[in-house]
Amino acid sequence: MALHIMMGITDRIADMDKHIEELSEKEKYKESVHKLICIKGISVLTALALRVEIGDFRRFAKAKNFAAFLGLVPGEHSSSTDVNRLGITRQGNRFLRKLLTESVQCYSRAVSKKSKLLKQRQEGNPADVIAYADKANERMRKRYYHLVMHNKLAANKACTAIAREMAGFIWGMMTDHIQPTAA
Repeated sequence: MALHIMMGITDRIADMDKHIEELSEKEKYKESVHKLICIKGISVLTALALRVEIGDFRRFAKAKNFAAFLGLVPGEHSSSTDVNRLGITRQGNRFLRKLLTESVQCYSRAVSKKSKLLKQRQEGNPADVIAYADKANERMRKRYYHLVMHNKLAANKACTAIAREMAGFIWGMMTDHIQPTAA
């Protein structure tokens, strides 16, 4: 009985995933989803959720404003010369904050080599988008290891810091703030 229920649930999840794939291929979402899945850890589901929840990324003047919207910026309690740094503010979109925090878990087991799946997801995108995504992936991988190994930061805190950086890279990609690579 339990196996039958589990198989039914698994089939429903597969149907929902197929429907999400179909939605992501609509003209309205296709370009932005294909750009976002170039970043390691971001699948079609996460890319579509970001695109649908945010709408127009240009409404944020800077990447730090986007990170603040997600609640990924550190809080501060200061008075005159006393400065007390706090944890992240957790203000803003909880759903997207959780998605990004889960997305960066891949950097804890990342290698510097690009996987076949990531290469496949990047196919068909412009060279500058792929270069920007590769730069972002390498920076976040190195930053994660630096935070964990050298700063001896707990893995969950390092993931939150990397999620903040990922938010910045996502904002840059979606607002065409991609720096051209040196020729």
